[in-house]
Amino acid sequence: NAMSTLLKKISSPDEDDKIDIMKHSLILLDELGSGTDPQAGGCIAQAILENIQGIERTRLIATTHSTRLKALSVNDKRFQCASVLLEAGTSNLPKNPGYELCYGVLGDSHALAAASRSIPPFPHDLLERAANLMAGEDDSGEITRAITSSLEVEKKIVLDAKKNVEKAEKEIIMVRDAMILLARTYDQKMSRIESHLDNMIHKLNEDKTSSNYDIL
Repeated sequence: NAMSTLLKKISSPDEDDKIDIMKHSLILLDELGSGTDPQAGGCIAQAILENIQGIERTRLIATTHSTRLKALSVNDKRFQCASVLLEAGTSNLPKNPGYELCYGVLGDSHALAAASRSIPPFPHDLLERAANLMAGEDDSGEITRAITSSLEVEKKIVLDAKKNVEKAEKEIIMVRDAMILLARTYDQKMSRIESHLDNMIHKLNEDKTSSNYDIL
């Protein structure tokens, strides 16, 4: 399979051969390190990602639910993270994927939310027990710092977006006001021209020596 092929290339005894094979490549990995103990799988996956990252002009995209790999993007500047945003939901309607990437933000896997809307329904008492178990877990300092940093980045993204919206609104108002002022100016100018033409026509009509051609 794809993983076996990748490992074969990585484990090549000839370092130059390994680099030549994978150089200038785009590598896509889905759920790397899954299917085994989560902690050990995450460590193996991190080692593989670090190895590939060192190959010249190789681009790597990996999807994961591993907290360790998510934290990697915060603790190692060579990696970047992105998460798929969810559409706003309600207490009755679940949140659905928005299919929009948000860069610089560590995403939640929303495992409990996914289980709660499964068909057939997941027992409520089991969901409640799982939530209590998750709440009682001891997070490492590394993971806590990673999540905190991600929240700070997310907050900055929101604030920047808000500033951009406010700036755009001000610019729209300025353009609208300028267009209104311009329209009023043209209206006043046209009124003066019409009044001037009316006076000219009136004077020509009163002048008996003028012909129709003079009026035209």
